[in-house]
Amino acid sequence: MKACHTRLLLFGCLVILVLGRLQAQSVPLVKDGVAQCSVVTIEDDQFVENPDFNWAPKNKLLQWAAEDLTHYLGAITGAKVTSGPQPIAGLLPIYLGCPPAPVKFSRTTPYGDGYLVDISAERIILQGESRRAVYYAAAQMLDDLGVRWYAPGDLGEVVPQRTSLALTSGRREFLPDFLTRRLWSRPPDETRWMYRNRLGEPTIPAGHSVHAFAAKLPGWRTEAVREGRAKFPDLYII
Repeated sequence: MKACHTRLLLFGCLVILVLGRLQAQSVPLVKDGVAQCSVVTIEDDQFVENPDFNWAPKNKLLQWAAEDLTHYLGAITGAKVTSGPQPIAGLLPIYLGCPPAPVKFSRTTPYGDGYLVDISAERIILQGESRRAVYYAAAQMLDDLGVRWYAPGDLGEVVPQRTSLALTSGRREFLPDFLTRRLWSRPPDETRWMYRNRLGEPTIPAGHSVHAFAAKLPGWRTEAVREGRAKFPDLYII
């Protein structure tokens, strides 16, 4: 009897999996080098966000995200993908930070880094809790298409080549677990490269080492360093 129940359970799971795959649709972005989509976006100052999330007010994050989408979709396929404030008749709209209806996140973050990618045959929505998170959503979509940014600059980019592009329908939400997600590099490439990899702005300052934090430990900076460390062995590993 137990074996029968197990087989029935496995069969039910298989049916659910097959139905889920049948319901998912392939949503074309580019077909044979011809764009089937356009990017719809707004000006950065039109985006409503919590002021506490806006760590870089001068950065044109929505503009940068629109530039990335049109550039990389074209770089992959050779198609000319355009962006503007309104949908274009006959083209699938990719709503970048300006969904046609309010979007509600199932969970949120206290620092504004949550974002979602919602794909259907009628539209694509790239939305975030902040302008920065909208950029993350755009970068996530490009990542799903195979674009990679392993290092700042052209040398670190990987852009696949194909004439047609499509994404699978469905909605996904992303919430980074940590506020501090930053790798140091050199401007001017650093900021956009970080956003493309869904990294964050805040850092934990420590200079090049822990000297600033350890300076007040007994025996750290005295004439008798060895004696001080010998006297307090629990504070040091060397």
